[in-house]
Amino acid sequence: MAVNFRVNSAVLSPEAKRQLDDFATKAESAKAYMIEVAGHTDSIRQRDQKFPGLSRERADAVVSSIWRSIIRFRVRRFVTPMGYGKTDAVADNSTPTGRSQNRRVEVKMLLNRGLSQQSQTSRPQP
Repeated sequence: MAVNFRVNSAVLSPEAKRQLDDFATKAESAKAYMIEVAGHTDSIRQRDQKFPGLSRERADAVVSSIWRSIIRFRVRRFVTPMGYGKTDAVADNSTPTGRSQNRRVEVKMLLNRGLSQQSQTSRPQP
């Protein structure tokens, strides 16, 4: 899942908050998982030296939103949020549409099927 941001902003839109609420609801019912959060920026140099900082701020905003969505949500489920700046573009940075797609945070639920199966088989049998 990708959450997009406005230029030079780490503020979540109402639509992004709804997306993250839906994601958190799905995560609540999963077992044996971690959540990876990776922030990105476009290549426009408006905040010059702050690109990794801005992408990290975006990642932190996403983590905070997910964490607030579910009171019981475990912070330990998160892989340390990272800000990758402009290093991993998914679209052409020479167009406004491409830059818009690159201003994003990617959120992934990483399931550990081995742990999930192990937790099911390690339960005491009646």
